[in-house]
Amino acid sequence: MLPYFPDVAVYSSNYSLKIKLSAHLKNNRVYNLKNPKEFLDFARKNDGFIFIWELSKSTLCHLRILFAKLCEQENNIEILCLCGDEDCGEFMKKIISYANEKPLRLHFSGYNTLLSSIKLASSRLLESKLAAIAENEDRLNYITLKHDNKKLILVENLIKCVEKTGKNVIQVTLSNNEKIESTSNLKDIANQSTPCLFQCHKSFLVNIKYIQAISPNEWNHYDITLDGELTIPLSKGFFPHFTVAKNLLKSSAIQTFR
Repeated sequence: MLPYFPDVAVYSSNYSLKIKLSAHLKNNRVYNLKNPKEFLDFARKNDGFIFIWELSKSTLCHLRILFAKLCEQENNIEILCLCGDEDCGEFMKKIISYANEKPLRLHFSGYNTLLSSIKLASSRLLESKLAAIAENEDRLNYITLKHDNKKLILVENLIKCVEKTGKNVIQVTLSNNEKIESTSNLKDIANQSTPCLFQCHKSFLVNIKYIQAISPNEWNHYDITLDGELTIPLSKGFFPHFTVAKNLLKSSAIQTFR
């Protein structure tokens, strides 16, 4: 599973907020929405994004319009209500609660905690996205590789890990420790995989079903130990994917070949 960086839509009377967020969120696309119509158009075209709503008297007047229209759609949206004043924030919560006709994922944040709130919202969106995939985990997933100028199809459960070993070369290690070289790239494999075969490092994918241990290393990251005494790195940036995969492993619907 590839890293997930959802789009961020900002509804604010202050355009500089979008500029500041763009400087911090290098991997996310950040948009500035000028009015309710732009927001509703954006929501119709995008499923799974973070909406940052800077609360003010001018934006609050559109509250009922936005929520009434949003409640008509099935959207996977994390809404961060941004308010600098705590008392104002409590007042806004009551108004929003009254105006909200359907449960929406509303969260409140101050300016000093906005980046951490965005990170948490991204994690919630990722978990929701992967939970939807996990519903189909009872079906076997197949990975197609380029091997000796032909297509080779493998059951994902039989793949222990995948390593990028060269510019256009990857090495797939199977459950019996057999190794297969392919001219597919890591992204091709990640795009075909379920959350169980996840990216743990820029050069590695690993199957959660074959992990025996996780331990911190001297570079402030982690080492993954697989059966057969194989060790591969787990970067901090990919740790949330390990957590999700670990939770999925507990599901009785997941089939394992050992």
